[in-house]
Amino acid sequence: MARKRHKRIPVLTKKVLTGVILSGLVLFIVLSIAGQVTFTKHFRENYDDHLRSIAIAAQECLDSDNFKQYLNTKERTASYERVKSILDGFVRNFDLNMIYVSVPEGPDYTKITYIYNPVNPKSRFHEFPLGYQEIYIQKDYNTSAKAVMEEGKIIVRHTLKTRSGSHITSMSPVYDSNGNIIAVLGAQKSIQEFVSSVRQYLAIISTVCLIFTLCFITIFTYLFNRGIIKPIIIVTKESDRFSSLWKDPAENLLNINNRDELGILAHSFYQMEKDMCTYIEDLKNVTAEKERISTELNVATKIQSDMLPKGYPAIPERTDFDLYATMEPAKEVGGDLYDYILLDQDHLLLIVGDVSGKGVPAALFMVVAKTLLDSHAIQKLSPQEIFSVTNNQLSGNNESGMFVTCWLGILEFSTGELKYVNAGHPAPVLFHDGEYKFLDTKPNFVLGGMEGLPYKEHTVHLDKGDRLFVYSDGVTEATNAQEQLFGDQNLLDALKNTKNLNSRDVIKEVRNQIDGFVKEAEQFDDITMLNFIWHKEESTLNPGSTDSEKLSTTVSVPASEANLIAVNNFINSHLEPYDIPVGLQTKIELVVEELFVNIAKYAYKDNTGTVQIDCHVSQNPNVLHLTFKDSGIPFNPLAKKDPDVTLSAEDREIGGLGIFLTKKYMDTIDYQYENKMNVLTLTKNL
Repeated sequence: MARKRHKRIPVLTKKVLTGVILSGLVLFIVLSIAGQVTFTKHFRENYDDHLRSIAIAAQECLDSDNFKQYLNTKERTASYERVKSILDGFVRNFDLNMIYVSVPEGPDYTKITYIYNPVNPKSRFHEFPLGYQEIYIQKDYNTSAKAVMEEGKIIVRHTLKTRSGSHITSMSPVYDSNGNIIAVLGAQKSIQEFVSSVRQYLAIISTVCLIFTLCFITIFTYLFNRGIIKPIIIVTKESDRFSSLWKDPAENLLNINNRDELGILAHSFYQMEKDMCTYIEDLKNVTAEKERISTELNVATKIQSDMLPKGYPAIPERTDFDLYATMEPAKEVGGDLYDYILLDQDHLLLIVGDVSGKGVPAALFMVVAKTLLDSHAIQKLSPQEIFSVTNNQLSGNNESGMFVTCWLGILEFSTGELKYVNAGHPAPVLFHDGEYKFLDTKPNFVLGGMEGLPYKEHTVHLDKGDRLFVYSDGVTEATNAQEQLFGDQNLLDALKNTKNLNSRDVIKEVRNQIDGFVKEAEQFDDITMLNFIWHKEESTLNPGSTDSEKLSTTVSVPASEANLIAVNNFINSHLEPYDIPVGLQTKIELVVEELFVNIAKYAYKDNTGTVQIDCHVSQNPNVLHLTFKDSGIPFNPLAKKDPDVTLSAEDREIGGLGIFLTKKYMDTIDYQYENKMNVLTLTKNL
């Protein structure tokens, strides 16, 4: 015969139930004690007031001026009997133990002479006759009698376990017709009524609290088991099953409909199991996927390469300087970065950086760092401000612990001042006064290492013919088969042979020297080099340039909506000298927002492209020229039919309103697709 299986109570339920029972017990005790204390306090006050009122009422019936005669003669006259009869009535009607009218004598008030002493026949007390005297030493009574006789106080005493048992007595002064205190009237009542009432209330409140506590425990346990324990058990069993079998997840996880973290956990766990099954299945095909992965790495390499500016000359319209840079990753993708941006006609930004680590993680971190540096530089911040803001942003969510060494400089052509900041990067090499030497300064801490760090800015003055060579540590730390480093001295020796070369040939020569040193040894680190030569006094335009070109500038920014403010700042900087109306400037900003946001959202599937913006103002008359270029998906916004603005918003087709407003606000708009780039050109008479 099969043994009956008992349903096992979950351990968590036992723990919670134990905690709830203990909490309920504490709650029960606290409520009971609080109820008893509160009831006792109020009941005692009312009880004392009641007894005090009886004593005062009885006092009004006394013939106090005859007390001396009664005590001298010991004669119970008709007047005496009449008062005693009234006091007997008080005793019977109010169920008192007794009423006594006595004269306690000072100074210690232990000698007592009784005048009246009617006693309840149901009690165990005996009546003292008129004139009866006794010595009664009981501290509480003697002290109370003194306060009544000397100060005229009305005192209620709760007496426990004395000669006369436990009772409550109200003691009040008795005055003669001259206002002198001559006796004490005491109305004594059994304390049992008070005790019984308290016990009865305690029994009631205890019962109510107990029922409330039991209901609370029952309801809480039921709801807790149903809403928390049961879902946890389901998730626990399913996790155990899945970790053992690695099969498709059980559908019962989806039956947990809690609108709380447990519901989210169950559905997330279900999704995680599905994803895990898919991942396991994908792992089986890892060999077949190698080619695909290799292809994707090649794409990533191209994307990274496209993010770095290329071409020679770097900025064709400027001939007053010569600039060239390269980055050769050690793996498919690298962590080095460089950039150069003509912030305006008088300022050139130069950046070289090196992310800790190699491969895809370093490349991703490089993309973030470069984007932040470019974005802040476009906003016309100083070098130290660019580093401070970028460092805080990189450090804020840097759980991977990666960091960037970086050198950034901004050259002002009009003064020749190069302001720069170094965040743990190798010192650049400066050619000045016919000599190559390192631009040594104490480097600041790396970017991304710690929030809130200050960055010190340095300044050096450049003259005509000066050169600047900025590089990553992959240059000086290039290692040959004998594990010898290329080093600083070899770099200086290599540069000494490049005094008459342009920037591109300088970098080729240094690379040839590195290759000749390392020979067959494998490249283990990214190699990045940037060379700048300042011709200074030469024309800043190529021959044949027009007046409109003299004011033109170009900037490239990542295609992200986050850079919209920087783009607007860049364009507004060209509009500032012309004092255009606020309404016109608002229209231009609306057009820029529409075009830039559309490119950021829809041009690139992988959201890693850039937007090149040309902005200049030709004069006589003043005309704004704007050109947006991107290498994203070919799209002609002018081909879309204009929306019917006479219809209501509900009746119009979605889309098309932004380019419609662009056509309306701008004087001309033209689209071309050339050299695999979308080129949108606009003009506006200012």
